[in-house]
Amino acid sequence: MHEGAFPTVDGTCGTAEAESLDQELRFSELVANAWLEPELLRRYRADAMAVLGEFGVTLAHGQQPPALPEDPICELTIEELSRPTTAHAQLCFCLSDEVFPDPGRPAAIATGRAVLR
Repeated sequence: MHEGAFPTVDGTCGTAEAESLDQELRFSELVANAWLEPELLRRYRADAMAVLGEFGVTLAHGQQPPALPEDPICELTIEELSRPTTAHAQLCFCLSDEVFPDPGRPAAIATGRAVLR
């Protein structure tokens, strides 16, 4: 398998799918930035091909640049999703050495371990 290809569920290399997704993400980034930066929107309207090139968006031969969607009606939130991040999970559990603890005695006392106060 060559670089830039990844296996899909059916075992084929999904380079075309990856390229399409990459182009969609780049165009979405352009749209979001155009909503936030009026100067970028003005430049896109004046020379869309140059701005698309700045964002790494390529069009098929003869394809016209798409019109940018109108400003969002609701609040716009942009999050960086292209970098890996870490997540923290907390887990706490207790184990007993006794297979069948005596119901009348706490497990910690039965094994000789207890919290003294």
